[in-house]
Amino acid sequence: MSDFDASKFIGTELPGAVVTIERGPLAVFAEAVKDSNPAYQSAEAAKEAGFAAPPIPPTFPFAMGNFGRFREQQPDGWDALGPMAEIFGALMSTGGLILHGEQEFLYFGPVVAGDVLTMTGRISDIYTKVSGEKTMTFVVSEQDYTNQRGELVLRQVSTILHRV
Repeated sequence: MSDFDASKFIGTELPGAVVTIERGPLAVFAEAVKDSNPAYQSAEAAKEAGFAAPPIPPTFPFAMGNFGRFREQQPDGWDALGPMAEIFGALMSTGGLILHGEQEFLYFGPVVAGDVLTMTGRISDIYTKVSGEKTMTFVVSEQDYTNQRGELVLRQVSTILHRV
């Protein structure tokens, strides 16, 4: 194990981003996860379900950064490597594995096709556990998404771990 102190990164901001929720990708995502709710496929069905437009499937935030991230909408520094690269680069210098530990989505309001979400994020916790001869460093990040009306609609909490 190296002398690298990852805990000094707690509270560090992540590069921000803007994501436009597009109807096509969310419909395809719903199909891919075998969710047949018609509200994801039809504006009419979405309205009948009480939404202004087709809503995103519950786990869509895991993939939405791959869609609707238009370069001209991004804030300064959005393409920076950020603190996660520095943390895991240093941890991986000792070898080991990077594993996806956990993903959580907290909804505070609906997210629907046509919404433009602004993401701000931070590293919220870093801790280490030892199990037998293995040491695991857990890095927890939180990303908050506000819609075009300035309403916090979603928080995504991600836990990535390094095991050596």
